Amino acid sequence: MIKKIIESFNCHHPDLNDPDAAKEMEDGMFRFEKRMKSPKLRLIMSYLVVWAAAVIVFWCFTGRDDGMAYALMFLWIILPAATFVISCLISRNNCWGNRKWFGSIGFGIMYMLGEYATFSMANNVAFHKVNLPDFSMIIAGAAISLAGMGTGQLLYRKNSNRRN
Repeated sequence: MIKKIIESFNCHHPDLNDPDAAKEMEDGMFRFEKRMKSPKLRLIMSYLVVWAAAVIVFWCFTGRDDGMAYALMFLWIILPAATFVISCLISRNNCWGNRKWFGSIGFGIMYMLGEYATFSMANNVAFHKVNLPDFSMIIAGAAISLAGMGTGQLLYRKNSNRRN
Protein backbone atom coordinates (compact mmCIF):
# COMPACT_ATOMS: atom_id res chain seq x y z
CA MET A 1 0.00 0.00 0.00
CA ILE A 2 2.73 2.46 0.96
CA LYS A 3 4.69 1.48 -2.13
CA LYS A 4 1.68 2.38 -4.33
CA ILE A 5 1.36 5.76 -2.62
CA ILE A 6 5.07 6.48 -3.18
CA GLU A 7 4.82 5.39 -6.82
CA SER A 8 1.76 7.61 -7.31
CA PHE A 9 3.60 10.55 -5.71
CA ASN A 10 6.68 9.96 -7.90
CA CYS A 11 4.47 9.74 -10.97
CA HIS A 12 3.01 13.20 -10.27
CA HIS A 13 6.16 14.73 -8.74
CA PRO A 14 9.15 13.43 -10.71
CA ASP A 15 12.69 13.58 -9.35
CA LEU A 16 14.40 16.54 -11.00
CA ASN A 17 17.82 14.88 -10.59
CA ASP A 18 16.72 12.19 -13.03
CA PRO A 19 17.64 13.47 -16.53
CA ASP A 20 14.65 11.75 -18.17
CA ALA A 21 12.22 13.26 -15.65
CA ALA A 22 13.77 16.71 -16.01
CA LYS A 23 13.45 16.48 -19.80
CA GLU A 24 9.83 15.38 -19.42
CA MET A 25 9.12 18.35 -17.13
CA GLU A 26 10.79 20.70 -19.62
CA ASP A 27 8.70 19.36 -22.47
CA GLY A 28 5.52 19.69 -20.42
CA MET A 29 6.38 23.26 -19.46
CA PHE A 30 7.14 24.05 -23.11
CA ARG A 31 3.72 22.76 -24.12
CA PHE A 32 2.09 24.84 -21.38
CA GLU A 33 4.00 27.98 -22.39
CA LYS A 34 3.20 27.36 -26.05
CA ARG A 35 -0.49 27.02 -25.20
CA MET A 36 -0.40 30.26 -23.19
CA LYS A 37 1.12 32.07 -26.19
CA SER A 38 -1.81 31.01 -28.34
CA PRO A 39 -3.70 34.04 -29.63
CA LYS A 40 -6.98 32.18 -29.09
CA LEU A 41 -6.29 31.71 -25.41
CA ARG A 42 -5.03 35.26 -25.00
CA LEU A 43 -8.20 36.67 -26.50
CA ILE A 44 -10.45 34.61 -24.25
CA MET A 45 -8.35 35.34 -21.16
CA SER A 46 -8.35 39.07 -21.87
CA TYR A 47 -12.14 39.07 -22.04
CA LEU A 48 -12.37 37.09 -18.81
CA VAL A 49 -10.03 39.58 -17.10
CA VAL A 50 -12.22 42.50 -18.19
CA TRP A 51 -15.35 40.65 -17.07
CA ALA A 52 -13.86 39.71 -13.69
CA ALA A 53 -12.61 43.28 -13.18
CA ALA A 54 -16.14 44.55 -13.78
CA VAL A 55 -17.55 42.25 -11.11
CA ILE A 56 -14.74 43.04 -8.65
CA VAL A 57 -15.20 46.78 -9.14
CA PHE A 58 -18.92 46.42 -8.39
CA TRP A 59 -18.44 44.49 -5.16
CA CYS A 60 -15.29 46.19 -3.85
CA PHE A 61 -15.29 49.77 -5.10
CA THR A 62 -18.85 50.96 -5.52
CA GLY A 63 -21.04 52.43 -2.82
CA ARG A 64 -24.77 52.67 -2.40
CA ASP A 65 -25.04 55.71 -4.68
CA ASP A 66 -22.75 54.44 -7.47
CA GLY A 67 -25.12 52.01 -9.16
CA MET A 68 -26.10 54.21 -12.09
CA ALA A 69 -22.52 55.21 -12.84
CA TYR A 70 -21.39 51.58 -12.64
CA ALA A 71 -24.19 50.42 -14.93
CA LEU A 72 -23.42 53.10 -17.51
CA MET A 73 -19.68 52.56 -17.39
CA PHE A 74 -19.46 48.77 -17.25
CA LEU A 75 -22.74 47.28 -18.47
CA TRP A 76 -23.35 49.83 -21.25
CA ILE A 77 -19.81 50.77 -22.34
CA ILE A 78 -16.91 48.57 -21.16
CA LEU A 79 -18.39 45.05 -21.36
CA PRO A 80 -20.15 45.64 -24.70
CA ALA A 81 -16.99 47.25 -26.12
CA ALA A 82 -14.85 44.36 -24.88
CA THR A 83 -17.34 41.87 -26.33
CA PHE A 84 -17.33 43.64 -29.69
CA VAL A 85 -13.54 44.05 -29.89
CA ILE A 86 -12.66 40.51 -28.75
CA SER A 87 -15.28 39.03 -31.11
CA CYS A 88 -13.89 41.16 -33.93
CA LEU A 89 -10.34 39.97 -33.22
CA ILE A 90 -11.44 36.33 -32.99
CA SER A 91 -13.13 36.60 -36.37
CA ARG A 92 -10.37 38.67 -37.99
CA ASN A 93 -7.79 36.06 -36.96
CA ASN A 94 -10.19 33.31 -38.09
CA CYS A 95 -9.82 31.51 -34.76
CA TRP A 96 -11.66 28.17 -34.73
CA GLY A 97 -12.77 28.50 -38.36
CA ASN A 98 -16.55 28.45 -38.85
CA ARG A 99 -17.08 27.29 -35.26
CA LYS A 100 -16.17 30.80 -34.05
CA TRP A 101 -19.78 31.88 -34.57
CA PHE A 102 -20.86 29.66 -31.66
CA GLY A 103 -18.68 31.83 -29.44
CA SER A 104 -21.36 34.50 -29.64
CA ILE A 105 -23.53 32.35 -27.39
CA GLY A 106 -20.71 32.26 -24.83
CA PHE A 107 -20.28 36.02 -25.01
CA GLY A 108 -24.03 36.42 -24.56
CA ILE A 109 -24.01 34.19 -21.49
CA MET A 110 -21.07 36.10 -20.01
CA TYR A 111 -22.87 39.40 -20.63
CA MET A 112 -25.94 38.07 -18.83
CA LEU A 113 -23.78 36.76 -15.99
CA GLY A 114 -22.10 40.17 -15.68
CA GLU A 115 -25.43 41.72 -14.78
CA TYR A 116 -26.47 38.74 -12.66
CA ALA A 117 -23.23 38.66 -10.65
CA THR A 118 -23.63 42.34 -9.80
CA PHE A 119 -27.05 43.96 -9.57
CA SER A 120 -29.16 40.80 -9.37
CA MET A 121 -26.91 39.26 -6.75
CA ALA A 122 -26.96 42.47 -4.69
CA ASN A 123 -30.76 42.38 -4.90
CA ASN A 124 -30.73 38.71 -3.85
CA VAL A 125 -28.56 39.50 -0.83
CA ALA A 126 -30.49 42.63 0.18
CA PHE A 127 -33.93 41.03 0.08
CA HIS A 128 -32.95 37.47 1.11
CA LYS A 129 -34.46 35.85 -1.96
CA VAL A 130 -33.19 34.30 -5.17
CA ASN A 131 -34.08 35.90 -8.48
CA LEU A 132 -33.50 34.18 -11.79
CA PRO A 133 -31.11 35.82 -14.23
CA ASP A 134 -32.51 37.92 -17.05
CA PHE A 135 -32.07 35.51 -19.95
CA SER A 136 -32.95 38.20 -22.49
CA MET A 137 -29.52 39.70 -21.83
CA ILE A 138 -28.01 36.66 -23.57
CA ILE A 139 -29.59 37.90 -26.80
CA ALA A 140 -28.15 41.39 -26.29
CA GLY A 141 -24.65 40.07 -25.58
CA ALA A 142 -24.80 37.62 -28.48
CA ALA A 143 -25.98 40.40 -30.83
CA ILE A 144 -23.01 42.58 -29.82
CA SER A 145 -20.71 39.63 -30.34
CA LEU A 146 -22.23 38.79 -33.73
CA ALA A 147 -21.74 42.40 -34.84
CA GLY A 148 -18.08 42.14 -33.79
CA MET A 149 -17.67 38.79 -35.52
CA GLY A 150 -19.25 40.14 -38.68
CA THR A 151 -16.90 43.13 -38.67
CA GLY A 152 -13.94 40.84 -38.04
CA GLN A 153 -15.04 38.54 -40.86
CA LEU A 154 -15.13 41.51 -43.25
CA LEU A 155 -11.62 42.50 -42.16
CA TYR A 156 -10.43 38.90 -42.58
CA ARG A 157 -11.84 38.69 -46.11
CA LYS A 158 -10.41 42.09 -47.00
CA ASN A 159 -6.96 41.02 -45.81
CA SER A 160 -7.16 37.63 -47.53
CA ASN A 161 -8.20 39.31 -50.82
CA ARG A 162 -5.31 41.74 -50.49
CA ARG A 163 -2.84 38.83 -50.09
CA ASN A 164 -4.16 37.09 -53.20
